[in-house]
Amino acid sequence: MKIDTSDVNVRTLLMSAFYIIPRFQRPYSWDNEEVAAFWNDAFESTDPDYFIGAFVVYGKSPYSKIVDGQQRLTTIIMILCILREKYKQLGFQNNADGIQAIVERSNVENDQEFVLQPESSYPFFQHRILDANSNYIAKASVSEEKQLESAYSQLNLCIESALDSVKTPQARKRRLDNIRDKLFDLKLVEIKLDTEEDAYIIFETLNARGKNLSLGDMLKAHVLGAAKPKNRQLDRPKDLWTETTEIIRDSVGDDAFDNFLLHYWLSKYEYTSHKKLFPLYKKMIKPSTAITFLEELQQYAEIYKEICTPEKVNWHSNELRLEAAMNAMNVFKVKQQMPMVLATVKLYRERKLSIKLARQVLKSIESFHFIFTAITSQRGSGGISQMYALHARRLTKCKTDKLEQGRVVAELIDKLASKLPSREDFILNFLELNYTSKRTRNKKLVQYILYNLFEHFNPSTKIDMQKMTIEHIGAESAAGKSKAIDEEHVGMLGNLLFISEAINNELGNISFDKKKSILKKKRYVLDPTISKARSWNNEKIKERTVLLAGLCYDVIWKLK
Repeated sequence: MKIDTSDVNVRTLLMSAFYIIPRFQRPYSWDNEEVAAFWNDAFESTDPDYFIGAFVVYGKSPYSKIVDGQQRLTTIIMILCILREKYKQLGFQNNADGIQAIVERSNVENDQEFVLQPESSYPFFQHRILDANSNYIAKASVSEEKQLESAYSQLNLCIESALDSVKTPQARKRRLDNIRDKLFDLKLVEIKLDTEEDAYIIFETLNARGKNLSLGDMLKAHVLGAAKPKNRQLDRPKDLWTETTEIIRDSVGDDAFDNFLLHYWLSKYEYTSHKKLFPLYKKMIKPSTAITFLEELQQYAEIYKEICTPEKVNWHSNELRLEAAMNAMNVFKVKQQMPMVLATVKLYRERKLSIKLARQVLKSIESFHFIFTAITSQRGSGGISQMYALHARRLTKCKTDKLEQGRVVAELIDKLASKLPSREDFILNFLELNYTSKRTRNKKLVQYILYNLFEHFNPSTKIDMQKMTIEHIGAESAAGKSKAIDEEHVGMLGNLLFISEAINNELGNISFDKKKSILKKKRYVLDPTISKARSWNNEKIKERTVLLAGLCYDVIWKLK
């Protein structure tokens, strides 16, 4: 590997080449804190030769592709463009044109080109920021455009703040001149590489401002390096990658993509850890398989989106059990099961797995994690993750073999059942679950339990969970004011009901007997503990809580 290094300043760097940000690079991602840190380091420092780090490029002159330094160079270019606009506003057009001559200049054929040419943010960055005469009014839409717009606004505020103490146009111009000149004088080390292959090696080992490259960043570099587009203007590999990342990030969040890549792998291939995953991807993805991989990854991303945000999917009536199980897993905040759920839903969507088996898998996982995770707060070992990954792979390999699919599912349920906490542990932990207007941490879990209890006692009544409220049988306002119910018992599950807002308004704080009477008139099916009780107190609340716990463990969330 041939590496040339030289000490340069920003002015020399910008005047010596045109810089392309290759499509394998991560998008512009500096947040407000990182932008502020760069501004403070570069412009608040008293050092006239402030060093901003290494800048790594490859390619033949005059075009250099950036390996490391694109975040800094993009930020520098944005500062220049803001200075250009400030000069124009003050009436100093020559100064504005002077900056634009660095941002945009002629190539050897006398055609105008921007000195910085990012591929992923086109056309937003070029029109919105680089072009001095643009009337581009489109709003930022994808995450990178929003990040660029946010950084641009913040840098604009930094420059405005620097101008606050000076009022006359000439004084403000001198302040702008100082910022411009200090920016041009910033020092860096330029590292030049010959080949793209060398660039990938460097890219996979370098950090940007001390921030480790994510699995997604490294995989993007490798897969887009392997999947060469036949036409630069029809870059299908890049489009597939961008669409896939947006599916995950827009629906699940910016930090979810690496988890998705791990869960996708575990649903199909050998078990591994996050730290060991990239070499496996790198070994698997070749030029001949890269496009197929990208297409399949996008399909799995759509399924992953359904699993993580089931409330956004239009489910058929026979699929509501699937939706309920996915919602429950999100309430439990558990991720170990994702490879198995991903494999199950993918096969079901492809009509390779029956709705009956899909329901059985998801309901079993839901029941297990309700008992294991949500109530008893057990910590799953690596063995549980490996178990899910193993059965996900086996289910995927079954394809349409219904007998083998049934065996895989039955074995998974047996494994889950063997890991369940005891009934006694479950009841003890169920007694600890508490909800009041002051203790709301477990509200979603309590709503989930009460909804399922309501369905059990009122199987023919269909309800909208969003229109139901939690009712305390023994009023919260009376807790501790009498010997009947204290603050420890008032929030227990045994003192709670799930009722409609209309019934809740009617009940108010009336007596226990009157509440029972109204509920019966509304054809609300009451469990035996409430129906038989003549009064309501701590003892009855605990008795009902224990009975409900047993019902949950033995019937509603029973695995086998």
